[in-house]
This record gives sequence, C-alpha cells and structure tokens, in this order.
Amino acid sequence: MKTYYQNDVLKAALHDSKTIYQSMKDSFDFDDDQLKVLEVFENLSQFDRDLIYLSSVYPVSEIANMYNVTRQYIYKLLHKVQNKIHNQL
Repeated sequence: MKTYYQNDVLKAALHDSKTIYQSMKDSFDFDDDQLKVLEVFENLSQFDRDLIYLSSVYPVSEIANMYNVTRQYIYKLLHKVQNKIHNQL
C-alpha cells in the first residue's frame, strides 16, 4: 500500500485561512450573539479552527485525504467541534 504525504496540500489549503478570517472580522458589523460565536471560535484549538475552515471550503472526502484519515473520522471530529461550540454558547 502506498502512503501519500499530504502536508504540502494541507498547508496550501490553509494558507489564506487567517487572512480570510481577519478580513471577515474587520468588514462586518456583528451583533452581540455573533460576537459571542466569534469569541468561542477564537478560543478553539488551532486544529479545530482549521477543520472548520477546511469544511467550509472543501468536501469532507478531500479533507480526509489531506489528513490521510477516513471521511467518518472527519465527520466525528466536526461533530466534536460543533459540540464544543454549542456547549460554550
């Protein structure tokens, strides 16, 4: 079985994530509820934030390939992140 190293693909996929997030924060007027969601998001681990970003841009199958895991595992991780967010709101 051949193992593929996807680190370069993953780094390229995440290259603009911080810039996009910052420009979004700077460009919009958020109400109190939206600011709370942003605060919770900023308190997540970098991995969790990256996973949220990737899931907003790529299909789960591509994310799974980038991390060299199954789609089910990515869905499980996304579900855990979603629970973290909802528990803090």
